[in-house]
Amino acid sequence: MVNVLEKKLSERRESAKNRISPEILSKMLEATQSLKNSKLEKEAFNIGDKIEDMILLNNLGDKVSIMEVLGKQPAIISFYRGTWCPYCNLELSTYNELLKDKNKIKMIAISPERPESSINVENLKGRKVESFQFLQLIQ
Repeated sequence: MVNVLEKKLSERRESAKNRISPEILSKMLEATQSLKNSKLEKEAFNIGDKIEDMILLNNLGDKVSIMEVLGKQPAIISFYRGTWCPYCNLELSTYNELLKDKNKIKMIAISPERPESSINVENLKGRKVESFQFLQLIQ
């Protein structure tokens, strides 16, 4: 699953070289390297990590516990920046494609955007996103 996503992200990065001016691309690469140098990714969640319970908003505006949403099912949790982020949209689109027949895996996208805004992600190409639950950070 991760290999499919990595391949699509790599293709997107490569195609960006044709769409973005060298000056802007250079600034983007500098920013990416700065993030890598900060070692921030060492604080990111990894496969198998436990998440603390938190209260989020669902698409109906109801407060829900992340633990209740997760239940006992295995889950993929994406911290989704928003509909404006092409990489986030590519990630969700890929997971939607890969998980469409996998009812035993729950997909949760947590975003600062309201869930009803996130559900209409254009990059999901009109596919029904029944395998996803979009939740909003409220703290």
